[in-house]
Amino acid sequence: MKIVEIPPAKQINVTKFEMSCDLCDPTIPKPLPQVLNFFMLMVARPGMGKTNLILNLLCKNGKAFNKKFDKIYTLN
Repeated sequence: MKIVEIPPAKQINVTKFEMSCDLCDPTIPKPLPQVLNFFMLMVARPGMGKTNLILNLLCKNGKAFNKKFDKIYTLN
C-alpha cells in the first residue's frame, strides 16, 4: 500500500486565536506561574508546609494568587 499526500486546491490558513487564559499577569512574582491557566503539584513529606503555602498564596490579601481564580480544585 502506497500513501500519497495530495496538496489542497486552495491553501488553508490557520491563525492563532487570542485567549484570555493565555495572558500573563505581571503582578504575580516569579518564579510562580504568571499565566492563570496552569496545573501545579505540591509534593513533600507531611508537616513540610504545603497547606500553609497554598493558603498563604490564595487567601491572604496582597499575596500572589489572591482573588485571581474563579474555581480551585484540591485533591488529597
